[in-house]
Amino acid sequence: MTAAGVDQTHRTILAVWRVEQPRLITSLARMLRGVAEGKSNLEIAKALFVSEGTVKAHVKAILQKLGALPV
Repeated sequence: MTAAGVDQTHRTILAVWRVEQPRLITSLARMLRGVAEGKSNLEIAKALFVSEGTVKAHVKAILQKLGALPV
């Protein structure tokens, strides 16, 4: 993904987070916020006390649902 694509993805995720945050499970909302802030999967994992693999799996699922990644 290009830098412009990453920036657009971050903006999209931030917009979704602002709207959907009350409905999301707290940890998923925190993961989404971390992505929107441009944090790495490892940074998010450390902040949430989960594995980097858990963050990767959830972020991938979120991005696929947003159409930012192929299914």
